[in-house]
Amino acid sequence: MSSKRGDVVSLLDRPVYTFGEVDQLLGVNPGTARRWIDRRHHASETWVTWREFVETRRRCGYRDDDPTCVTVDARYPDIVLNPEIRSGRPTIADHSILATTLADMVRGGDSIERVANWYDLTIDQVQQAVDFTAIRNLAG
Repeated sequence: MSSKRGDVVSLLDRPVYTFGEVDQLLGVNPGTARRWIDRRHHASETWVTWREFVETRRRCGYRDDDPTCVTVDARYPDIVLNPEIRSGRPTIADHSILATTLADMVRGGDSIERVANWYDLTIDQVQQAVDFTAIRNLAG
C-alpha cells in the first residue's frame, strides 16, 4: 500500500481505516478484520483500504450494489459509509452529516425532533444515528 510521492492511488486502494476501526464499524469481535483480510503481500500494514473494508463487510453477510457507499448494519439503513464523504466516517444517507454529530446533540440535551428539524431529516434518521453510535461506542 505504500506509494511514491505524487502517485495517484485509486479510491479502492486508499487506506481509510485501522483494523480496530473496521472491527468497531462492522460490529465484529476485536481482531476479526485482521484475520479475514488477506495480507500476504503487506502483512505489516496497519491500515485497511476501502477495497479490503468492503470485502470484510461482505464477509459479515451484507450485500450492496454500490461498493463506494455501504450500509454496515441492516438495522440502520440510513447510516452509510462512503470514503468520498467525511473520510468514510458514518453519515446519514444522501447527506454529509456525521452520525456522531446528531447523536452528540441528542445526548447533549436537544430533542430528536429539534435535531431532525434543524437538519431537515426524519426523526427515524436521527434515532438511527443515536442508536448506531451507542452500539458501536462512537463519539464525535
